[in-house]
Amino acid sequence: MYVDPNIKLIVVNTGVMERVGGVRRGGGGWCRPQEVAERILEVDGEYVAIVPDIAYPFAEHLLSMVIPRLRSADVVIVVARPMDALGGLLRRVAGLGVLRRITGHPLGFMIVFRRRLLRGAEVRGDNIAEVVLSRAVRVTSLVFETPGSDLLLNIYGRLPYPVVAVLTDTGRIMRFASVGASGALVNIAVVNAAAAALGASPGNPLSYILPALLGFEASLSWNFLLHETWTFRDMRLGRGFFARLKRWAKYHVASLLSLGVQASSIAVLAGLAGYSLSFAAMTGIVLGFAMNYVVGKLYTWREKRD
Repeated sequence: MYVDPNIKLIVVNTGVMERVGGVRRGGGGWCRPQEVAERILEVDGEYVAIVPDIAYPFAEHLLSMVIPRLRSADVVIVVARPMDALGGLLRRVAGLGVLRRITGHPLGFMIVFRRRLLRGAEVRGDNIAEVVLSRAVRVTSLVFETPGSDLLLNIYGRLPYPVVAVLTDTGRIMRFASVGASGALVNIAVVNAAAAALGASPGNPLSYILPALLGFEASLSWNFLLHETWTFRDMRLGRGFFARLKRWAKYHVASLLSLGVQASSIAVLAGLAGYSLSFAAMTGIVLGFAMNYVVGKLYTWREKRD
């Protein structure tokens, strides 16, 4: 995750996820609420950002909202507001009181403050926000309109959040699938044209290898161009020739991984488990598509960081 080097991020294990029936997440460097004060003493930097575990998947986006406000504020608090009908879930979280103690607001997803506000203060583990707010002169709050579906999947889902975020982008998934379908048509057309031009014959199976490779490459390049100009057009990407060439190479890697998943699925389901070839092929296509899309979004067309 990208973090401004002048801002030290501290993630607090609140226990919220377990208490509302969700999945506990954690990682190295996370701490309990009573350990926050101690953790702040261990870091340097002008600013400290404290985020509860429930909001950690959104931390990078929250910081991008906060950073422009830091020049004119001592403290910035980001408050969550769901965009859809999941307000009840957030109210339940707020009722636990944990977020207020950490961020100073019942629905606070992040508090960022100048580290100097704690100089000479008597702090304990879980009263940081109280002390900071009592000493700050300029306090700003921002509203983060989080999609409720993302919040729900983050709390209750079993998949890593980056994968969840990718798979819930339904509009982009539909565009990606449409491009893939058009690429299949390009593949078929090029294979037939190349086979006719090169004189491939049914009695010589090796004569079809080159047409097949040409069809595969033509469909990949076709798909890449459409993904660049349509599927991922809105993302912050390098637009120079070499940046595009690098993504073109990455797309080939992703496509080969997808092909491997598809072939493995057919081999396992049809060859070992005894399922029909049609079922195995369809399963392989679905899993291969999912692999291609996830790798494409998180690797090939990964957004530039400021």
